[in-house]
Amino acid sequence: MAPQSRNRFKVALILAFFFFLILLLPESVRGDRRRNSLEEKRVMIGSKPPACRNKCMKCKPCTATVVVPNHKSQDDSYYLLSWKCRCGDKFFQP
Repeated sequence: MAPQSRNRFKVALILAFFFFLILLLPESVRGDRRRNSLEEKRVMIGSKPPACRNKCMKCKPCTATVVVPNHKSQDDSYYLLSWKCRCGDKFFQP
C-alpha cells in the first residue's frame, strides 16, 4: 500500500503544480474576455474636454474649447494644446 499512496501524492502534487502554473499565465495566453474592451478604450488618443459647469462665473453657455498658446520658438512641429472653458470672448480655467 505504501507505493500506491506515494503515487497518489505525486499525482496530486503534479496537478497542483499545473493548476498554479495556469493561474500565473499572462492574460494574452489565457485569452481573457476583458481584453477586447480594454483595446477599445485604448483607441482614444488625446485628452478629453473638461466639464465646464459653473466655471464661467454665471456666464452661459460655458463650453470647453481647445486653446493653442502663441509660441515664438523655431520648432513649429510641436505646439501645446490645452483645454479652457469659454463663454463669449472670455476664457476661464476648468
